[in-house]
Amino acid sequence: EAFTALSDFRVRMEQFYQDNRKYDGAGLNGCGVAAPNSKYFTFACAPDAVVPSQTYVITATGVANEGLTNFVYTLNESNVRATTTLGTGWNGAPNAACWVRRKDGSC
Repeated sequence: EAFTALSDFRVRMEQFYQDNRKYDGAGLNGCGVAAPNSKYFTFACAPDAVVPSQTYVITATGVANEGLTNFVYTLNESNVRATTTLGTGWNGAPNAACWVRRKDGSC
């Protein structure tokens, strides 16, 4: 669910950018669009500090009550996908170049 929501968020941010020539706005944490809806992940967005913002990073963090403690994925305006932390019991390590999808740490 995080991968789909992050990808959708990026598309909506690009649409916002085309209309406004910036990523900052009245949406999620100062980004231009609202947060995705999810039972399993919470979302945060960080536009760059320079206004008008030309970059951002959105983060999906797993909800502990749903068994997703320590799962954190990010995506930026350049479509760079990263896994910053993984849940307990996963053999792989965080990966700055992809979203880890399997317990063995592969993308």
